[in-house]
Amino acid sequence: MTTREPARPGKHHLLLFLAGTHPVSAAIRSGVADLCANRLQDCELTVIDILDDYQVAVQHGIFATPCLLLLETNRRVVGDLTNADAVLRTLGLPGG
Repeated sequence: MTTREPARPGKHHLLLFLAGTHPVSAAIRSGVADLCANRLQDCELTVIDILDDYQVAVQHGIFATPCLLLLETNRRVVGDLTNADAVLRTLGLPGG
């Protein structure tokens, strides 16, 4: 099971749901990590492989991958996560 630290005000908590270790999943993981590091000021990213821990996906209502979930608002992006501006805009985060 994946654990997280308690939420801090102003911090963005993102959950990235992927399926397996396919090269596409690795590329998505890298791209979202870059997004957090370079475009968001205070971001915590937790990556969940649903093949290893599907219960977390069920708990958050995730039925398709890849999916990026912003915990504070429950907003999510499913599918193409390559356009950083569109991802940020969809999640309602600054810079999008």
